[in-house]
Amino acid sequence: FSPPYTRGELRQVNDFYKPTFGNQIFVEWTLLMAGRMAESMHVPQLIIVDGFRSVEEAQFFLVFLNTHLIAVVADEDENKDRQIRFERQRGRRRGEEDSLTLDRFAADDEIESKWIQPVIELARQRGMVLVNNGGLDDLSQKILVGLEGILPPPTSE
Repeated sequence: FSPPYTRGELRQVNDFYKPTFGNQIFVEWTLLMAGRMAESMHVPQLIIVDGFRSVEEAQFFLVFLNTHLIAVVADEDENKDRQIRFERQRGRRRGEEDSLTLDRFAADDEIESKWIQPVIELARQRGMVLVNNGGLDDLSQKILVGLEGILPPPTSE
């Protein structure tokens, strides 16, 4: 497959690698690559990872010190959340996904919700949930405020 990936293609990759190598395979690969990047730069790093969609992956990350789980939702109400995400996806103009109807999007989303909802619930319990119901500037501000409670204060050098 080549970018941009469709949901179907990503599911095929997921369905092949996880049963073969375990649910943590993408987390292990990500941590390996992040570690190599941090070593080569010789400075402490803030590493942000997104796109993981199973509670097993999130739990695997959370065993490491200074690891935090933040879920981002479009709205707390599942139906409004789905509608907003559908409208945003249509605005991205990603080929095959542009022609999706709300009904088709909802059907695909129902499948993925079985994986993602437990991750969001885990974030409610052990992390935080940010509601992205505004523009990018609004989301950026919410992220910065959320990170203030997680990150150590900057050192002056």
